[in-house]
Amino acid sequence: MLRVPASGYGWARNVARQLGRHGVLLTYQGWGHGSYSSSPCVQQTVDAYLIDLVVPARDAVCPAVEPEV
Repeated sequence: MLRVPASGYGWARNVARQLGRHGVLLTYQGWGHGSYSSSPCVQQTVDAYLIDLVVPARDAVCPAVEPEV
C-alpha cells in the first residue's frame, strides 16, 4: 500500500518561512501524516519541546522508520 502525506511538505516549509525566527520545522523523512507514534526521533524531539521547552535545531531531520506491515 502506498502512503501519501495528507499535507504538502512545501506548505509546511512555507509556514516555517513565514514564522521566521519564531518557528522551527522538524522534517520527518518517512511516510504518512502525524508521525509522533511511528518515529522515536519525532517522539523524543516533540517530548523535549513540550516537557522541557527544548526547541529543535533549525533544519532538524528525523530519518524514516519502515512501517510495520
